[in-house]
Amino acid sequence: MATLETMPRDAAQHIFRLAFFRDYASLSVRQLNFLLKDRDVSIDGVVEKHELVELAHASDAASGTESDVNQRGVRRGKSEYGPPSGADPKLPPSVEVPQLPRPEVYVHKRDAPQVPFDPVPVGVTLGLNAVKAAVHISMVSKELGDVVMDDTLWSAPLDALEEAFEDGEDPGTDKTKLEGLFAPPGSDKYRDLRHKESWDTLSVFNQYHALLRYVKVLCEDYFKACHIDVRSVAESYYMAQQADDYWRTAGENGSGFYMRGDKKRPRNWYQNVFTDATVGRMVWNSFSPRLTDGDQFFDYWEILLHSASAFEHETGNGERFNCDLIPDELLAQ
Repeated sequence: MATLETMPRDAAQHIFRLAFFRDYASLSVRQLNFLLKDRDVSIDGVVEKHELVELAHASDAASGTESDVNQRGVRRGKSEYGPPSGADPKLPPSVEVPQLPRPEVYVHKRDAPQVPFDPVPVGVTLGLNAVKAAVHISMVSKELGDVVMDDTLWSAPLDALEEAFEDGEDPGTDKTKLEGLFAPPGSDKYRDLRHKESWDTLSVFNQYHALLRYVKVLCEDYFKACHIDVRSVAESYYMAQQADDYWRTAGENGSGFYMRGDKKRPRNWYQNVFTDATVGRMVWNSFSPRLTDGDQFFDYWEILLHSASAFEHETGNGERFNCDLIPDELLAQ
């Protein structure tokens, strides 16, 4: 039986690609077996096939890709506010920033916690799993290490990740763009690694690993920031007053557009509709797609550094909240 060490190098890389990166696998199992037919090699005859299948299944289970479920158990829904601006339809969906879907059951309590949700793109988690597996495999033998660390295996995932998350303008040492809630004074954790001189000295594998970790931290910190000081957001947009106006208007003309006819007017809008978790979700879904822009000089970046209430309340944001988000929440209720 063939082993990954003795079989043709290109075939071994195809097999690793199938195990690590479903989105970037250039060949299917059937196509690869056809390619190997003349070489008297078959994937089914590879000694390590079982381990690779287990690895792929473990990655799928960790990321929720088999059932299209977010990593921590919440079904990944489509964006409520349209696709991210400038999204490339050719990029794998797994590298898109996930949207937080409305819960199936609302907890009518203002300080109720957010539903379980992982803000990190599934493809980023899969990539980190692949990196971890590759490091482990590279320790088995020098031959396997040469195959699994080859630039050709990691170049496509790196290219897609770089295209999905642009590097934007370098903030340099501008503290106003680097220091904040989760970045203490002197920190450069939010400075994109691609702006640093050391970036070009890294191998493709190490570049991919470093960028994965940067995106993971960025998404996790942004999600936390979107849920800080959310009550100021609710108050600044007069969500209770706006909702009450919508409710009364719908009731007067009998359209029933904004709330179902069997729904009574809430005694407390912030307790029953615009809870902390709801407003945090509205902020995350509205601004998180901008994380792919890489531009730290717009108001969405202020949320990361300061809190949900830090973005500019200019006309565009006001229209989005008052004309779209608030009515949408009433309809969902």
